[in-house]
Amino acid sequence: MPRCLSLIAVLLVSLGCGKPPASTQAEPKADPPPPATKPALALPAAPTKPVIAEPSAVAKVEAARLQIAVLENACRHYMVKNDGNAPGSLRMLVAPTDGSRPLILGGLEVLTDSWGKPYQLDTDHVDTYGMPDPLVFTLDPGDGKKITSARRKNP
Repeated sequence: MPRCLSLIAVLLVSLGCGKPPASTQAEPKADPPPPATKPALALPAAPTKPVIAEPSAVAKVEAARLQIAVLENACRHYMVKNDGNAPGSLRMLVAPTDGSRPLILGGLEVLTDSWGKPYQLDTDHVDTYGMPDPLVFTLDPGDGKKITSARRKNP
């Protein structure tokens, strides 16, 4: 009978259902190292500021052209309202002295170009038919060229 039990024990051990007899037990193995865990989400140690890129020179020129077009349209509107007389300065478009509503909202800062310089107004400029045509412009600080609205080919 003891031999029968030892055969049953060997059979159970071979099937993985128990311990082998003390005489056949192998040296215990060391536990394997735990698997390396990765954090689900890596966060920076300290809050960071977003990086805002400086506008390119081309973008600044295009922004100036668009603003100049707005200013020139407001000058034409001013001339319609004032019997063909051009505004004495661009300031009259955003802060009228006669108590009327401004033609351009945004205050005096809309009269400043992309480089922080004030836009300039040439009230003596005339179109190809000799009619008054106020010219708004600014100078590109990179090359000193005059920047005008896109509708003007050669100021």
